[in-house]
Amino acid sequence: MSIFRFFTQAKLQQTGEKAAELLASIDPEGMTEAGIGELESKLKELSLEAASARTDFEREQAEATAARTLHERRLKAAEKLDGDLKSDPANAEIQAALDQILKLLEDSAPDVEREEREAVEAKQILDELESSAREIADELRHLRDMAKQAKQAMEKAEREKERAEQAEDRVKRLAGIKSKGSGFSTAIDAMNRAADKQREAANAAKLRVEVLSPQELPKNRLLEEAMAVAEGKPAVSGGGSLSERLARLKGG
Repeated sequence: MSIFRFFTQAKLQQTGEKAAELLASIDPEGMTEAGIGELESKLKELSLEAASARTDFEREQAEATAARTLHERRLKAAEKLDGDLKSDPANAEIQAALDQILKLLEDSAPDVEREEREAVEAKQILDELESSAREIADELRHLRDMAKQAKQAMEKAEREKERAEQAEDRVKRLAGIKSKGSGFSTAIDAMNRAADKQREAANAAKLRVEVLSPQELPKNRLLEEAMAVAEGKPAVSGGGSLSERLARLKGG
């Protein structure tokens, strides 16, 4: 692989990862469902392959078992013929039969080993596929659990957000009511201040009237007589002797 090709593939992979991250940030639930769907597809594919591998293994195992069973039967037959030949060494028929069975054993031994080896390999393939399927199934269950928990967390966060917004709305409404109440209080305070100013103005006017109005002197006989004399009027005082008072009445 050339350096340019390797670099291009690396950049494409990075771009794909960034695109996936962007999509996940925009639509996390959709990306989770997509990830679950992808794992489900892989699990289905692996399950089909594992099922096919199990069929192959069972066939190879059956063939290996049959080859081994036949080999053991032939070996036992050869052992019997060998015993018979030892009892009758000159028996040509026994010799021929033993020679024939030994050739079969020698010729079939590689086939038996091959069948058993193929069965072992088929079992390894089956184990790998089933192990991969179990891993993906576990990952799928884990992802579903995480998606469920994440969804519950998102729903909880949404409920908390709604409660917070409702609480904020209540606070605003209460603040508005208090603001209106404070407006009424401000109006009443203004009216009270206006009334105080009017009372102050009335008191000031009253004070000016009292200052500008002529002051009435207290009733005093001597002061009244002095004022009368000052004005050139005869004293109206009731003082003096009886003859003086009579003379004033006569005008004299």
